[in-house]
Amino acid sequence: MTNSINHPWGISQKMREKMGQTWADMDFEINPRLSTHNMREDLINQPVGILSLANMNIKMKYKELLSASKSLKKHVNNSYKSDIQEKFPVDIQSHTFLLNKKEIERLEETINITTTVLVRKYELGLYL
Repeated sequence: MTNSINHPWGISQKMREKMGQTWADMDFEINPRLSTHNMREDLINQPVGILSLANMNIKMKYKELLSASKSLKKHVNNSYKSDIQEKFPVDIQSHTFLLNKKEIERLEETINITTTVLVRKYELGLYL
């Protein structure tokens, strides 16, 4: 079983058509080689996983997740009252993506859940 956050394979075809392919395929896979020792030594610089967004896979470290989380909060606030079709440029690790309101919200939610899951798994000792 993969360490997927959004489980995109479980999204129905009806939901894919309604929300769009980018929204449906967005995911973060946690690095299976992450260990308690590595997290204890240098959590900030650990490669924690791969963000799948718009047919691209972006390797991310924990500090990049935190940075993305902060910038995405601003994008969510800016796109709050916009039309669903309007696209906004979002920068993730020197890659620029044009995302609509729902895609930005899902990306922010994915990043926030990932940071929480990483810390909780460490606290519970689930990295062996």
